[in-house]
Amino acid sequence: MSGSYERPWPTRTRYAVLLVDDDRDMLDTLTATLEDFHDVVATTEPGVALTYIAEREFQVVIADWMMPSMDGIEFFRRVSRIGRPTTCLLISGRIEALGSEVSREDRKMLGLLAKPFSEKQLLERVEQLGRLATMKQTVERMRGTG
Repeated sequence: MSGSYERPWPTRTRYAVLLVDDDRDMLDTLTATLEDFHDVVATTEPGVALTYIAEREFQVVIADWMMPSMDGIEFFRRVSRIGRPTTCLLISGRIEALGSEVSREDRKMLGLLAKPFSEKQLLERVEQLGRLATMKQTVERMRGTG
């Protein structure tokens, strides 16, 4: 991921983004890419990430699909059970395998981004998902449930 990124629309919104990847180098790269634009929390442990989600609001949660302690699909299932309105982005170098290895229902709960991806692709996707999560969170507050 290299090059400079200019937002395609003017915004000053910094979204809370949680990164989960067992590959420390990838986690550091994702953090470096996002931290100039967003508030980033990163961990290599899905269990720790679930604790973070229970304790605070994130607009975007990004996780790798293949992690040893818990795969990204199971992680996002557990995120959805916590009940906080957030958006999920699954990153993987094996996107083509999702069709045969992951149910259609599970694929519908998240966004997907295939590795390798550019800095621009990541930042644009986070912006899109951040706006969507903010709308979900606003609706929850208006209903008095959030």
